[in-house]
Amino acid sequence: MSRQWFVNLFDYFEDHNSKGRYKEYVYVISKMFGKENYFKIGLGTISEGRLKQASTYLAPPMSDKGFKIHMIVFYPNSPYKMSYARRAESHLHKTMSVDFMRVPHITSSKDSEWFFVKSERKFMSEIKKELKNIKLVSKDADYVSYYEFRASEKVAQKFDVTASRRATDIVKIAKEAQSKAEKAKKVLLETKGNTEIYKKLIGVTFKTDLHDDGKVKEYIINDVGYSNKYGTWIADLKLNKKLRKDKDETYVSSIGEVLDWIGKEKRKDLKLESNFKYWNEFRKNITHLKKNQK
Repeated sequence: MSRQWFVNLFDYFEDHNSKGRYKEYVYVISKMFGKENYFKIGLGTISEGRLKQASTYLAPPMSDKGFKIHMIVFYPNSPYKMSYARRAESHLHKTMSVDFMRVPHITSSKDSEWFFVKSERKFMSEIKKELKNIKLVSKDADYVSYYEFRASEKVAQKFDVTASRRATDIVKIAKEAQSKAEKAKKVLLETKGNTEIYKKLIGVTFKTDLHDDGKVKEYIINDVGYSNKYGTWIADLKLNKKLRKDKDETYVSSIGEVLDWIGKEKRKDLKLESNFKYWNEFRKNITHLKKNQK
């Protein structure tokens, strides 16, 4: 097996839309420590560089360079937040842990990606079996490539995997996860909000008794930004130009107060009514909490 042939495995490819896309991959490698054999199921992206990194070949809490490559499975890039390769890796970690002991990680309480393996044949056979339980119901399935490397052969053997009837549909899982994330984002946008939607308030004018001194004045929102100190959005306010005497006279207020002051009509025009309800309820809860602490 030539070095160039191996490097070429990691080149980008053209998908069914004739777009160049890089591959992501799941790899299976092993190391001998004394007389014991350890296997790792890991994830790599774009190039073979991941296979060269120390975090790949060092089995915690062990050391020493060098490892044997047993298998590489290439996946096309996923249009979803979590890649096909990462979901496949996660599936293999979970299912292979049932029959094979995972090595504890030296720096945390979590298991590492390494497995203690007594029978290489059994371990690799189980991996092939589990690969059949990963289903890609899309045109992307045509771009999944499986390579097995054997010491007795000079060239890696490419093999096909046909998903079983009970296969885990990782595309379906990815779609559901993305849909859930989008719904959560929508809820967040309609409640707590974000800087982008609050920037719509810049230039809006309103009248209020800002200092509780009985003097109602007209103010204009000059800017809006998020404050890490206060954990909310803060608006910079200025007196309306017609009324302002001191050019440097500015004020700041929380987004909840500003949404209250601009009134219902302007909130509806800017589609910020649901955000006002959220912050109004938030202020009520804080006030109630403070009363109970006294």
